Amino acid sequence: MYILTAEPGSGRQGDAFSALDNAFGTDEFSEGQAITVLSNELECGPNEALSIFSRLVSGGYVSETD
Repeated sequence: MYILTAEPGSGRQGDAFSALDNAFGTDEFSEGQAITVLSNELECGPNEALSIFSRLVSGGYVSETD
């Protein structure tokens, strides 16, 4: 499970963070749920959505919960 931790600047990551924030707010979510939201909201394929999500995680904007 994942949670949002810090908002990135503008651009594609900012748009992705906003989409996840609108969908989940402070609730936990799975990688699959995030990919679905990003695919729908950013109008991209699942591979691109996964890449964007991975960049959010590696940048510290989304964190994995215990």
